[in-house]
Amino acid sequence: MKTKEIELTEILVSETNSRKKCDEAGLKDLTESIKQQGVIEPIVVRPMGDKFEIVCGERRFRACGLAGLKVLPAIVRELDDKQALEVQSIENLQREDLNAIDEAQGFSVMIVKCSCTQEDLSTKLGKSQSYVAARLKLLELPKEIREAIAAGVITPGHGAVLFRVGDEKEQKHMFTKILREKLSVRSAENCLEQYGRSLSAAPFDKKDCLKCVSNGKAQAGLFDKETDLKGRCMNAVCFVKKMDSFINKRKTELEKAGFKVIKEPKNYTPHVNLTDKNYSGKEKKSDLGKQYEGKCSGCDKRCYVFTEGGTYGQQKGIRSIDEWCLNPRCFTTLTTPKRSRDNGSLPDTDNKDRLNQRLADQAREAKQRFWKEKLKDQDSKQMIAAVSLFLLVNDYGFMNSEVDINSILPKAAIEKNCDNPTVELIYKLGIKEIEKATQKAFEVKIQNNIDDEDLEFLCGVAGFSVAKDYVIDEAYLQPKTKEQLVALAKEIGIGKIDPDLKKPEIIATILKADLKGKVPKDMKK
Repeated sequence: MKTKEIELTEILVSETNSRKKCDEAGLKDLTESIKQQGVIEPIVVRPMGDKFEIVCGERRFRACGLAGLKVLPAIVRELDDKQALEVQSIENLQREDLNAIDEAQGFSVMIVKCSCTQEDLSTKLGKSQSYVAARLKLLELPKEIREAIAAGVITPGHGAVLFRVGDEKEQKHMFTKILREKLSVRSAENCLEQYGRSLSAAPFDKKDCLKCVSNGKAQAGLFDKETDLKGRCMNAVCFVKKMDSFINKRKTELEKAGFKVIKEPKNYTPHVNLTDKNYSGKEKKSDLGKQYEGKCSGCDKRCYVFTEGGTYGQQKGIRSIDEWCLNPRCFTTLTTPKRSRDNGSLPDTDNKDRLNQRLADQAREAKQRFWKEKLKDQDSKQMIAAVSLFLLVNDYGFMNSEVDINSILPKAAIEKNCDNPTVELIYKLGIKEIEKATQKAFEVKIQNNIDDEDLEFLCGVAGFSVAKDYVIDEAYLQPKTKEQLVALAKEIGIGKIDPDLKKPEIIATILKADLKGKVPKDMKK
């Protein structure tokens, strides 16, 4: 192609050039370069009547005017409007300073106005089709997320992860989480499963879901091995819409069949769930439901209850219809096996085993209360250090144990909008504050997260043992029956107790006795 010298007065600025703004500092530098070196690369123009319209090179044209040049070199090409727009778009897309959103908008212009396909773009630009598709997906994100990508606050990789959460509200929620916790792309990927809904458990027809881009199965292989989205729907809006349709149909069917269907009470009502599983839509009874068959007359306390899910762990957005008995006391009367008249024992071996297990559990709980109470007030530095080290070497630490970290560490050790204290912040607290916080952590861990064997060992180190130091308390006595309490009094040698007394009176009698050193046999095991 031949280069032609054209006067600046004969050149028109294109109205279709997507580059509307020029960096003033960059334009100034280019002007100085042209003054010194001249125009090294000619612009591209096309004939427009008796003048020429710029196709590529508007910055060079402006810089020549600022440099005081009268003419500049240009390549003249015969191009129609579509061809000119395509050349302009490709030229802009090859700029080094282009951000991901501008690039995506350039792709969109070429697809819409130049009738290009994604395959055409990948060929023209030398990029893979998956790259082009991924950039175009960024344009479907909410405005604030697009702006953050354009400004470099988050990367296009973060945008690709956010797009896979199909609901805009949840996209914004995850975006905030990424900013607050400064998550890498990989860490953000590993959070995705928190936003999925279980497709395998959903009762509606899932035929349309098989090929849907929001089906987690379609995203398999995109993430690391810790992220499992199979069987999950990532589009809350679509999922809830399908659930609503199914539940409304099911509700209508039940009402036509004569069943009572109510909305879940705002204030929790004690109930027994009689259906096999949530939103099954089947008449299959649960094990509890089978117990009352033939015994329940179908009173107004038995009905189908329309419920709505809460947090993700309870299947956020899922609505269901379950069969409830709203009178658990009546249900228990109908289904509990009767005791034999001779000694009050349960008639079958299984129930005796359950009774023995319950007694063993009661003894275990009493031991735990003893250990925890004795250790709570310990100030042994070696013991506190041992428990603190236990917290550090175990990966669940505080973050997964439902402990409010703010109740343990001063505000100075907690970064704003972050639950993770840093070594630097803790160090700056000084030794007294660190020791105070360590003592609190020790007490919290003793109460919530130390196993029985560890509790027993620590009490042994402190010089306490159940066998010699335990003193019977009301919490140990309350779960026992009258017969068991009378037998216990005889076992520990506090005298004969009238079996005709009421249970509270028997407990009061035992607690009035001198119980020091009187440790029940089951507490010594």
